[in-house]
Amino acid sequence: IKEGRAGYGIFALRSCLQVIQTGAYNEKKGVREIEECEVAKMAMIRALEKGWPSIVIHSNSKRLIGMFNQNSSMDSLVKTPLEDMFAFKDLFASCPCQVLTNDMNISCNSL
Repeated sequence: IKEGRAGYGIFALRSCLQVIQTGAYNEKKGVREIEECEVAKMAMIRALEKGWPSIVIHSNSKRLIGMFNQNSSMDSLVKTPLEDMFAFKDLFASCPCQVLTNDMNISCNSL
């Protein structure tokens, strides 16, 4: 997930960092973690529409990553968006969330 002037970007990469799909999310709700949840949820929906059995979600928010991977939505601020993500997560064979690495940030910034 990339934040910029236009909002957030969504990109699908193969393991070799080859970009296979991009998208954008422009709605701003003011709370970064809620926005990241909404963007991740949108990416999950797109992956399901494409029939992809497994995906990896990358985020800059270590807190969000921890809550997602532990299926824990104890933070009331992001409880509803995270619970939506948990429901979509169960539809994939594998759907971990990981920290966005520098090499992926470079690929994203070049889009």
